[in-house]
Amino acid sequence: MYDDSPFEKERQKIKTWWIVFVFGFLVFAFFAQSLYWRSVSYTGRVVKKYVRVSRSRRSHSRTYILRIETNKGKIYEQSVPSYIYSRINVGDWVKKKRGELYPKVVLSP
Repeated sequence: MYDDSPFEKERQKIKTWWIVFVFGFLVFAFFAQSLYWRSVSYTGRVVKKYVRVSRSRRSHSRTYILRIETNKGKIYEQSVPSYIYSRINVGDWVKKKRGELYPKVVLSP
């Protein structure tokens, strides 16, 4: 049933390290994205807001997204929690400081 040969043991080691590598990469990618959004700062105007719905057999999830055009013409699509999404309207000026995760409404640029 179970082959105890050196070849099989080596194959198991490779399989184990492959799983560890993939899991480590996913964890790194998640934290890198979080660090990226915390390092970005901008001031801009909300040009569009929309909800992206992901459905599966058992559940669905909503991602609230703001499309922001900065003073320099760069466009960011930032996902935000629902309570921030409901407070910000299209045309509002927002400012995101370095170290903060979400933008805040400001009166003028």
